[in-house]
Amino acid sequence: MAEKIIYYKLGKCGTDLFTGAGVIGNIQILMRLLGRHNKKVYFDNFTVGKTINYDYDYEKESGIKNPFEYYFSPKFKLEKNDIIYDQSPASYYHPSVNYGNFNISYKNIYSNIRKIFFETYDLKIEINNFIEDYVSKNFKGFNVLGINMRLTDFITANVHRGRDLNFFIKTAQKIIRKQKIDKIFIATDNIGAIKIFEEQIKGIEILYLKDIFRAIEPNERRGLHEKIECNRKFHKYLLGEEAIKDTFILSKTDYLIKSHNSISDCAILLTETIKSVF
Repeated sequence: MAEKIIYYKLGKCGTDLFTGAGVIGNIQILMRLLGRHNKKVYFDNFTVGKTINYDYDYEKESGIKNPFEYYFSPKFKLEKNDIIYDQSPASYYHPSVNYGNFNISYKNIYSNIRKIFFETYDLKIEINNFIEDYVSKNFKGFNVLGINMRLTDFITANVHRGRDLNFFIKTAQKIIRKQKIDKIFIATDNIGAIKIFEEQIKGIEILYLKDIFRAIEPNERRGLHEKIECNRKFHKYLLGEEAIKDTFILSKTDYLIKSHNSISDCAILLTETIKSVF
């Protein structure tokens, strides 16, 4: 008789515009449930039209109806014997998975969560190959400082907790004085902020993914979720892909200056290389 497997089903990927979790936020929700139950968790189909990453045009071309599966391939097939808990609550407090405060001191807990997650889902091969190639070409043999610098909507909503552009520059300068840093990788929503970084920090190569949708002016303010509206082909799908690439690449750095958001949390959860978080 086949072994029974316990799954926790989440009904909607992307949540809605009011709660605002994109694909990285939903990875975090999965991880929090894994930390709680130590069982497998999956996303079922969703409520059409209420998800941040739902992309009608991408669905039409790809045939994929579940936005989480735009980026992750399920490794499981539900069987009749499996036990499924429907709509298990995602709200769960533990210091190791407290939103905005993931901490590498919980690396043993995170290692187990990663194991269960990647037993359930594989990152799509084309995305995974891009990440591995980028890290191999740019990080191998170097000490890399990662910076997750979320500005725009966090400035507008006043939820950046004092981590404005000046904070990130000054913190990077302090780290460079104490550690041997060869390169800096920046994941941000603002290309203008990167240009200022390049002006302020000399003698160190600054890396960032090109051709990503970002604000242009360094102090540009945007409303929460305003960036989901754009006439770029497959824009909502691409927002998720770009966030995943930034997050997974950040997780491969040696040091991290974080923002209070899901991208930093997930980079910390996924990492096997980050030594210190600031």
